[in-house]
Amino acid sequence: MAVSTTIRKHTATGDGSSGQAFTVPFTIDEESHLYVYEGSTLKTLTTNYTIAGEGVKLEGETQQIVVTWVGTTTDDATYTFIRITPRTQTEDGKTVSQGNMFERGLGKIAMQYQESM
Repeated sequence: MAVSTTIRKHTATGDGSSGQAFTVPFTIDEESHLYVYEGSTLKTLTTNYTIAGEGVKLEGETQQIVVTWVGTTTDDATYTFIRITPRTQTEDGKTVSQGNMFERGLGKIAMQYQESM
């Protein structure tokens, strides 16, 4: 996974539309690594929003995800998207190819490092 940006937090403004899509300029390894706030309220995946584009990104692939709001966004509200990568090792080398496991592990380390700064 190429981690081509140091961005891990993004804010956007709601426009009051139904199903508003927010382009977030960083990638996440899994959906659970993204925290989404409307104002200061943490929102819930599938109840309040959906995510497209998560997962391992190969060199040259777009380093972004799209968060689509379920229902109507609040006009002029601030929406905050934060990547928080768990500090655990989930790859055991038995369930994925060695090359993929290595690449994914390096990407995760890079994201964790960015979050510690």
